[in-house]
Amino acid sequence: MARAIDYTYSWHEGYLECVYSDGRWGQTGSGGRLLVTRAADNTPMEEPEDRTGEEVVGWRAVCFETGDDADCWFGPTWTRVATKTEQNPAVLQIFSADDWLVGDHADTIMTAWLRHLVPHIGTPSVESAAAMATDAQFRLTLAVLDARDKGASWAKIGAAVGISRQSAHERWANYRD
Repeated sequence: MARAIDYTYSWHEGYLECVYSDGRWGQTGSGGRLLVTRAADNTPMEEPEDRTGEEVVGWRAVCFETGDDADCWFGPTWTRVATKTEQNPAVLQIFSADDWLVGDHADTIMTAWLRHLVPHIGTPSVESAAAMATDAQFRLTLAVLDARDKGASWAKIGAAVGISRQSAHERWANYRD
């Protein structure tokens, strides 16, 4: 179960990894096979290894940034508990009869990935708005110069912009040197 967020400069893809009893990590492969893809220290393994569902002791969310072509964030490990009554999300314990999480359980773990993205998501819209403001300022300056060329007073220009005559003069008078 992967989710992707595009925030202009790079794609961030969030996905779940299984945690195995020997401390290694992995994903599902083709046909739903469980695979070890990372050593316990997070280094990628040269060749994935098949695992059984009984070896899954937990899960974590991971963020892969395709712009850098690398994993950029690893969420906390959620421990797999034996019964539904032992489940306690407050201490990162989750029950699943299945080896691979789906639905609400996966969504619970993936919320950490979404929180990881929060600082990044808003910046492209700010940059876009800043670029539009710069463009608008440039067009405004051209319009003011054109109005002055056609004989408009600083008082009329100031009123059109919503500022005083003096402020309009201070802002644009030096553009005609």
